[in-house]
Parts: sequence; C-alpha cells; structure tokens
Amino acid sequence: MGGVRSMSAVAANMKNLSVNLERCIDM
Repeated sequence: MGGVRSMSAVAANMKNLSVNLERCIDM
C-alpha cells in the first residue's frame, strides 16, 4: 500500500471539502 499516495489523496479530499464548504457559505 502506498502511504504517500493515500496521504496526497486525503489532502486532495480535504481541499475539495473546504472548497465545497466555501461554495455553500457563498450561497
């Protein structure tokens, strides 16, 4: 299992979540 790959995947997931939250707050 690639630890680094999963870490970057989690980071991308969190970034997506924060972007979605900001979008929801904008609305």
